[in-house]
Amino acid sequence: MAKKKKIRFKESIGLDIGNHSIKMVHLKKLHHGYKLLNCEVRPTIPEGIEPILSDLSPDRFAPILSGMLKSMKLKPKKIKHIVSSIGGDNASIKQIKTIFLPDDELESALFFEAKKHLPISGAEMLLDYQVLSVEEKTNNMNILLASSTKSLLQEHSNILTSAGLTPGIVDLESLAVANSFMLNENVEDGVYVILNIGAFKTNMIIYGPKAKFFARDIGWGGYNFTKDIMKQKI
Repeated sequence: MAKKKKIRFKESIGLDIGNHSIKMVHLKKLHHGYKLLNCEVRPTIPEGIEPILSDLSPDRFAPILSGMLKSMKLKPKKIKHIVSSIGGDNASIKQIKTIFLPDDELESALFFEAKKHLPISGAEMLLDYQVLSVEEKTNNMNILLASSTKSLLQEHSNILTSAGLTPGIVDLESLAVANSFMLNENVEDGVYVILNIGAFKTNMIIYGPKAKFFARDIGWGGYNFTKDIMKQKI
């Protein structure tokens, strides 16, 4: 992971593109924290239509996204900083431990190491990582690996460009949830279980300052809960 130039921005757009709805926030960066300028949520499935996940084409996202930008009076070409996320079966996160390696050797070594731990083939894999800590006694490195596929990222980028947006930072959903929690909460010692329950999927994150980071996507969400309740009441 090459060292990245620090990004400076005054305003930012945050996007959560889900199978059921799109959430968008417009933030202004302050000296301490951020100010919410605007936000909007729009469904991506027409009301009254029984959703079938295998039939939900990504082509439906761009027109809805364009409508949200127009409603919030945002011109796509003037948006300089945008953060969005991807997830699902083709995105994985895992914390590993490895021997200490200098920066110029670490990236190539981790790519081969990741093949042992992450369920994505090497040719299709996109990999990023963060060194969490270096243990003083053993000099071992605790590293968080994040991977996705080239096709998933391309599909996501196509949605943004079809709405006139230039893709920016693309995070993994579970990491975005964890980062949001850590940014807004006074995290103390212990272990936290964070559930981000969507319409068709739930992100489960187990996190603690001294605990191993764990994240999984569960293919069960609010839509399934509603259907189960309906079955019990009918």
